Amino acid sequence: MEALPDPIAALDRALGSSASVEAVTIGGSRAAGTADEASDWDIGVYYRGAVDLAPLAAYGEVHPPGAWGRIMNGGAWLTLDGMKVDVLLRDLEVALHWSAEARRGAYEVDALLGYLAGAPTYSLMPSSR
Repeated sequence: MEALPDPIAALDRALGSSASVEAVTIGGSRAAGTADEASDWDIGVYYRGAVDLAPLAAYGEVHPPGAWGRIMNGGAWLTLDGMKVDVLLRDLEVALHWSAEARRGAYEVDALLGYLAGAPTYSLMPSSR
């Protein structure tokens, strides 16, 4: 993966500063190595318990946990130095639960903005990469 641009690296550091944040990840085409000039940055924030949203709110409007459903339960759509950035909040306990369910072949589909047929809960499974 390419080096993070300074604004993305600064955002990642700010997001990781909260005691409840367990991991900050890069996903989507940037993580897969298929990004082009028009690609946005997808940042996942995995947290336990109550998450301090102040570091994220410093960058723009935040949709708190529960605002978007169970899978990506909140986050923000940002523009940093002309770069589009999607920050996706994920409750780690929910991710672990649905990952365990997926291992036994069980899943559900949630209505989620931008997903025509819904988003399956197995999408929370870590990739094998």
